[in-house]
Amino acid sequence: MSNSTGASTALKVISFLFPFVGWILYFVFKDENQEKASDCAKAAWIGFGVSFAIGFIGGLLGA
Repeated sequence: MSNSTGASTALKVISFLFPFVGWILYFVFKDENQEKASDCAKAAWIGFGVSFAIGFIGGLLGA
């Protein structure tokens, strides 16, 4: 285990790939570890944004 208080790489990847899980993890960790909660939420929002952008661009190209 690392000594940092932030989220592990695995949690960040899971939050990025499945934003809903990242937002749930935010609420799980927000009271005990603010930095870990923030990392999960950031990764979830970035994953949501990337997914939205890919879907939007795909929709434009498919139209």
